[in-house]
Amino acid sequence: MNLPLIFASLMGGCCPSYEPDEYRLGYDQEALDALRDKLTYVPPAPSGLTGGTGTSTAGPVPPTTTTLAPARPEDFSCEELCDSGDYVSDCGYADLEDDEVVAVDCVTVRECVGGRRHAVVQPRPAVATTDPIGAELARMAHDEWASVHAFEALAQELRASRAPSELVHRVLEAAADEVRHAHAVAAAATLRGAIVPVPSLRPLPPRSREAIATENAVEAVVFETWAALRAWHQGRHAHPSLRALFARIAHDETRHATLAADLHGWLLEGLDRDARDRVLAARDEAVERLLAAGVAPHDDARRALGLPDRAERERLLLGLRATYWS
Repeated sequence: MNLPLIFASLMGGCCPSYEPDEYRLGYDQEALDALRDKLTYVPPAPSGLTGGTGTSTAGPVPPTTTTLAPARPEDFSCEELCDSGDYVSDCGYADLEDDEVVAVDCVTVRECVGGRRHAVVQPRPAVATTDPIGAELARMAHDEWASVHAFEALAQELRASRAPSELVHRVLEAAADEVRHAHAVAAAATLRGAIVPVPSLRPLPPRSREAIATENAVEAVVFETWAALRAWHQGRHAHPSLRALFARIAHDETRHATLAADLHGWLLEGLDRDARDRVLAARDEAVERLLAAGVAPHDDARRALGLPDRAERERLLLGLRATYWS
């Protein structure tokens, strides 16, 4: 299943059985060059900038004299070429014989005008602040740091289980993503006067494949996937100063959720039928626990961070259960 498409559908309140929208755009060379210039233009720095010693620099930055080659359609992403406010699921281009140098065929999805845990990480300690927004950001930052350790420990276990190197590599890439998330969210929390608690770790003895699969099903297939969808919501509804942060996190967390699903499939392959049934039962129980929790943070923090209210949370979770967890 394509998680971005599912998320796009749920975020728009549409029926998940979407119909892709296909259309064609034509670009001549002038339009391609204009698009290239728009995406690469960097305003010159103002004159009189001060250096580290307090003295001014020599003057204005001279204009660039670089001559750019004519732009090509393959230099751009589908999102850049299609220029759509909807999710762009695919695109292709073909040279034309008339005045247009290229035609771009776009496929979009209309939108109806936490992080991973691991047994090596101990429970989160209390946050030291009286600001509810800062407290929630600090908790998020702690969980991002905890996810770094979770992915690194998981990579060790996967190597010991002779997992495909491609899966191990993706797990380590996810750990690097979480480092960036942790720094960014911690900086936002610090601006609110919050102190981010440091994750505490514990030694972990070797675990069975079933234990690893159960943890992945609960903490990643369920909770991490929900965290990814929630980040999509935050990227649209958080305070404007935080939307870009959560949008970047949503992009990475969606890849992590896809990784969780791929790990789920590989881990289940090595289990007998009874063990697989136990793992799937644990996943389903986690979904029900998530639905039953219905806990939202302080209203000010919820609005500032773009978190869904109780009704919206239930709608999104029920949509995930119907389209992805079933």
